[in-house]
Amino acid sequence: MNNCHQCEELISDYIEGKLDSNSRQQFDNHIKACSQCAGKTKNVKVLHNTLIALPGKQVSSDFDSMLRARIGIENKRERRKRESLLFSWKVRVPIYGISVVLVLFILVTVFSLLSNKNTFPPNASMNPEYAAVNQNVFRGSYTFYSLDRKPANDVFSQQQSRYLKKRERIESTSSDSSSLAVYNEPTRSSSVDFYQTSF
Repeated sequence: MNNCHQCEELISDYIEGKLDSNSRQQFDNHIKACSQCAGKTKNVKVLHNTLIALPGKQVSSDFDSMLRARIGIENKRERRKRESLLFSWKVRVPIYGISVVLVLFILVTVFSLLSNKNTFPPNASMNPEYAAVNQNVFRGSYTFYSLDRKPANDVFSQQQSRYLKKRERIESTSSDSSSLAVYNEPTRSSSVDFYQTSF
């Protein structure tokens, strides 16, 4: 036995007589040469002999079943604690998530309703750039007619536009049979063009 660490691991087996003859001989040689391992072996031997000398405690016949039942109760308590923590998080996280989504949905809905009321600037009817604005409420679309060379879709970013020739009469009819007519006035020069943009 060359090092003390191996000797310390084999002290219990040496005292209980579980070592084979070769290992026992090596252990004996080591504790003769190493006073530290000899002292540890002596202390463990005294403790072992003291424990053996103690009188045995008689337990009841149902001790084993009572011990197992108590262990089962403790395991159930631990499991309930873990499940209550998990359940609280399993419930709290979705509730918080749903409430955040609901608040965001309400905010988006309110802002979209407010923004739909003001789809064009309030002074657009006074602006000389626009000849008319037709709002078709039933289809939810707006049509802008511009009198300058800049199409109205550049201003409002509409989805489609159509160029209308000079001095052409434009009529847009909605589902309630109201109409809006916009045309190039004869007093204006022939360089003024009409654009129609719908979205």
